Amino acid sequence: MKKLIALTLAALMFAALIAGCAGQEPPAEPSSATTPASPELAPAPSLAEPEPTEPESEYFIFTDSSGREVELPRNIERITPSGPLAQIVLYTLVPDKLVGLAQDLSETQLQFMDDRFRELPVFGNFYAGTLSLESVMLAGPQVIMDIGQVQPTSADDMQDIQDRTGIPAIFIHMDDIETIISGYATLGELLGAEDQAHRLIDYISERIVPVIERVAEIPDDERATVYYGQNDGLTAVIAGTVHDDVIRFAGGINIAADNPWRSSRNFYGAAHALAA
Repeated sequence: MKKLIALTLAALMFAALIAGCAGQEPPAEPSSATTPASPELAPAPSLAEPEPTEPESEYFIFTDSSGREVELPRNIERITPSGPLAQIVLYTLVPDKLVGLAQDLSETQLQFMDDRFRELPVFGNFYAGTLSLESVMLAGPQVIMDIGQVQPTSADDMQDIQDRTGIPAIFIHMDDIETIISGYATLGELLGAEDQAHRLIDYISERIVPVIERVAEIPDDERATVYYGQNDGLTAVIAGTVHDDVIRFAGGINIAADNPWRSSRNFYGAAHALAA
């Protein structure tokens, strides 16, 4: 039976070749008077018509860290950061995909960066109220990304940006070592930059995590106390901010962090802390 199927296939291929020659007709079917009838065979599975398949969509549904489901392109090549932290993270991972910046780069920073970053537009910072949505729309990104601490308003903020620009906007949680590592892994897969994401994750695991573990061993009475003033020096950094995280990461104690006047976020609260 296998030989008969193979011979049939060979005959069909030979007939097709003959039919394709210019000016020639395919050979006539042999008459049943001279050729014995072949037994009727069931079609081989390999000869069945393939089932029609749906082409893979150019978009997919992504659930961001705020819990929003957002339709995103599978191939993301143009990104806008919503703020400085997103700008930093995206620059370390996919610098060539940035179509603009959240804040100006200093001359010191630009010494170590490609000249193309001098030409990128500066859109502003969403949470500082300076993000120009019109400029973002003109740049034509495929997605707007916010990165940082999850806030109660994170989902609504991203939805507001998306509604006002018509551009997908997503939030990625990255505010401590665990979420920084998981955030890089998520972004690496989302943006097709898995290799660079793994390099960054390895660096964090090998260089930064040991520092955190060593700092954890320092007794509280041996830690340095720190006052961190912003702007004119009279605005104290309090607990729950990324700046306070830096102090704690280095093993210091922020004297304004747990002060009862901390909600004022000003010099007076810091002054009471210094006098304590």
